[in-house]
Amino acid sequence: MNELNGSQFLLEDLIAPGDRSFGERHREGCCSDQIVKGQGAKIVDIGGNEYLDFCLANGSMILGHPEKEFLEAVRLRVEETERTGNRAELESNFSETINEAFPSMERSLFLESRNLATEFALKSARLRTGRKSIIKVVSNLSYLTQEAAENTVLVPFNDLDRLCVSLSREAVAAIILEPVPCFPGPIVPEDSYLERVREIADGNGIVLIFDEVTTGFRLAMGGAQERFRVRPDLTILGKVAGGGLPIGICGGLDDLMDEGSSYVCRSGSVPSSVLPVAAGLETVQRLRGQGHDRLNEMGERMGKGLEAVLNEFHVRYKAEAIGSIFQLFLDPSGQKAGVQDRNMRKELYPKVREKLLENKVHFSPLQEGTNFISTAHTMNDIDDTVNAVLVSLGEVAL
Repeated sequence: MNELNGSQFLLEDLIAPGDRSFGERHREGCCSDQIVKGQGAKIVDIGGNEYLDFCLANGSMILGHPEKEFLEAVRLRVEETERTGNRAELESNFSETINEAFPSMERSLFLESRNLATEFALKSARLRTGRKSIIKVVSNLSYLTQEAAENTVLVPFNDLDRLCVSLSREAVAAIILEPVPCFPGPIVPEDSYLERVREIADGNGIVLIFDEVTTGFRLAMGGAQERFRVRPDLTILGKVAGGGLPIGICGGLDDLMDEGSSYVCRSGSVPSSVLPVAAGLETVQRLRGQGHDRLNEMGERMGKGLEAVLNEFHVRYKAEAIGSIFQLFLDPSGQKAGVQDRNMRKELYPKVREKLLENKVHFSPLQEGTNFISTAHTMNDIDDTVNAVLVSLGEVAL
């Protein structure tokens, strides 16, 4: 057996008897240990019970849990690459495919993880500007107890005043943010927020980095930067672009990517394996063929349905949705809850989720998490889920 990067063995294991999916291996804590199988929009537990899955390995499986046809297509890509030994051609094809969707990513570097891709982006920004400090825009400062990164300043999302204050105090190399934070979230950027951040970065000679690990290929083929028409200098992609498998991708303009290239060689960073590159290329090509219209229609239907449920109960809970990303916030003030509200929310959400499981619907186990819709879901799935929330919330909250 050719054991290049271990990919041949892993693929055989993935489609062995039992029809286990990528999702089973890469659940990220979203699924119970009782879950033994995933296919399409559903997961199955050890007792044979089916659940509509809206966790989807933290949203990374945008096509749903892979079918045998998908797995076989990935196998063929990997075997062809191993047979010819021309890994560069596979990565070049994927890089061109990414650039078609993300024009800001003229060149892409494929690494093993999101962390390595982020490290590369920050090093490139520091080499370009000759500065050390990084401004990291976060969804909620209260959720962070310690910031490990040196020379990093945290500012809240959607707060331009705090951003400008931080700039006045620091020699900043880069601003890095998720254009739509999803953990906790989703949090939609306020009108013109991303445009203003782009202007501030330009005005101060700062490299703007979008972390699109969650939003890339999901909010649009070109991610949040296409949806909001704001182009960053560097973009980080993750497991959505790896077909649900671990990968880290950093891309940007040629000259900016050159800044960190020698650093990657010196640091000995290991490139990603062939498998996630092959799975990512297959995913993106299939997604392009299907388009996002129906996916976003299902997201809009889910958001409106959940809002209607909350209105039915005359409660001040909140449903947030953008594209195919959504969450149900069970506290009086949504994501902006105070400490007391958050404590109450943490008590209510798990109870509602348990009732949803009884109604065969699988939501994120955490209130601070997010739920996702895949192309494998149907409009009937959305309607069934809204009804399940109606029943579950009624049993728990009233």
